[in-house]
Amino acid sequence: MNVLLVSGSCRPPRANTQAMTAFLKQQLELRGAATQVLEVLPWRDADPELTHEAIAAARSCQTMVILAPVYVDTLPAPTLRLLERLCPVLRDAADGDSPGSPQVAAYAVLHSGYPEPAHQEAGLRQCGHFASQAGMQWRGGLGFGGASPIDGRPLEQAGRFASHLRQGLTLLADSIVAGEDVSQAATRASRRIPFPLPGFLLVRLMNAMTRRELKNLGVAEPLAHPYRDAP
Repeated sequence: MNVLLVSGSCRPPRANTQAMTAFLKQQLELRGAATQVLEVLPWRDADPELTHEAIAAARSCQTMVILAPVYVDTLPAPTLRLLERLCPVLRDAADGDSPGSPQVAAYAVLHSGYPEPAHQEAGLRQCGHFASQAGMQWRGGLGFGGASPIDGRPLEQAGRFASHLRQGLTLLADSIVAGEDVSQAATRASRRIPFPLPGFLLVRLMNAMTRRELKNLGVAEPLAHPYRDAP
């Protein structure tokens, strides 16, 4: 099995996305899968063409996994630019396959510092839409909250703050190698809160911190809904 890991972080070189990518890569290779990593960094400040190596990796993969942070409930713009470049390559490869050939399987792993799963839902829908447009079979994704304390460290060194990540990514590797949808056990692991505080108290604390930061930035109406009543 050939697995292409799209590492969608724009922060080199020590970032949580890279730590998750490295851990999942290790777990996949322990299970006999061949892996390649495609970094989104070249799309951070520009919109380059895909290299021959990237095109070859996209055309030859049997599974693709998108790993990315979530900013303001969506994927980073450079990650979206890279996916836009990959989409026609994958679609052309799917159209050229012989009848009955299995579709490329697509998964996603998204993360943010906020603990609520709702922050990753829109990004996971984006990944599912990309998979559909690219002619891939969407197998589901995981959205991890509370990832900030990892601070770019290898997940094995991040202690209890990465325990839900280690468990969820290990279970995801099992599903990928088996060619199955994301398991319920992996989803449950991704929804665990790694902080030693009750969920309701943690949400209040982080909301207060966010309001303070917005005030310092001069944001006048942080709770405004400018498009809610739009026709």
